[in-house]
Amino acid sequence: MDTNYTTSQIFDKILKRILLSLSGASVIDLINGMFSENFPRDSKITYNSTENIDINLKKTVADMIITLQFEGRTRRFHMESQINDDDTIVIRVFEYGFHDALRHQVVEGNKITLPFPTPVIIFLEHSEATPDEVILELDFGENGKIDYPVQTIKFLNYSVEELCDKKMTILLPLYLLKLRREIENAKKRKHHKKATLLQNAKNLKKLIDDSILPAITESEKNGNISHGDAFELIRLLSRLYDYLYGNVDEFKEEEVKLLLSDIIELEYDFEIAEAVEKATEKAVAETKANFGAELRAELEAKHLEEKRNIARRMKDYGIPIEQIAMDTELPIREIENL
Repeated sequence: MDTNYTTSQIFDKILKRILLSLSGASVIDLINGMFSENFPRDSKITYNSTENIDINLKKTVADMIITLQFEGRTRRFHMESQINDDDTIVIRVFEYGFHDALRHQVVEGNKITLPFPTPVIIFLEHSEATPDEVILELDFGENGKIDYPVQTIKFLNYSVEELCDKKMTILLPLYLLKLRREIENAKKRKHHKKATLLQNAKNLKKLIDDSILPAITESEKNGNISHGDAFELIRLLSRLYDYLYGNVDEFKEEEVKLLLSDIIELEYDFEIAEAVEKATEKAVAETKANFGAELRAELEAKHLEEKRNIARRMKDYGIPIEQIAMDTELPIREIENL
């Protein structure tokens, strides 16, 4: 993963990838759990344009604003992620919500209604000072004051089991952050650094082996996420691991990355075996010599086309070409031609 990205860009990218590439049913489950809603899994889902121009003519992009519709009921949900405490983020949330409200304004005679989306700030890491709610007070002078409250979610306060119970399984790749600060502190130690990092590596491997991966498997088994969702979550888990811990020698000794790579490789093998089983004996005899290579190429082409479809959707929502290239890893020229 490109280390030129800032930490916040990496997590923005992972969150958007989760919301844009996984099944709509899983995203609706996430929104239901995060906002205490009950939209059916077959509700219509729309990804709102989040690109705006501020007063300094600078382009700004909100993390994600999603509209859900079911049988005449419509609600919009605004999600912003934050890696560290930031006292001013509520201002940005209001700004992004205001631009979205302008797009959905309702005019009745001399009255204009601006319907704001329901916001939430996901603190991927937090401190003791991180509040449960942030409030922006709008002061209209003699016309009074109005509070704009925004709920916060302290992501790492949840256990893996609690995330799954709330149908927020698709956020599990981000749970690799659970040990990040402890590991960063260990890397700065002057004494017993290697021993401490080796123990951290063991703890991280245990977290992945005993909690994250079984939770993804169980969620697929229970029908809470699709088979494709489960595979994509493991791919994202692997990529985020590379970014966070891939350059730590002690972690290579524990072979955590090897475990994730094996799972992804086994997934390809499963697809091949499944296809072989469905083929006739004659077809197997004729093609078994090169079947695996051909199917791998087919799967890779399918994955590339999925990325192109995501890029097309992002272009439709007005997301900048550069941002799309960063999120999908497609060349800018290819995206421009889609």
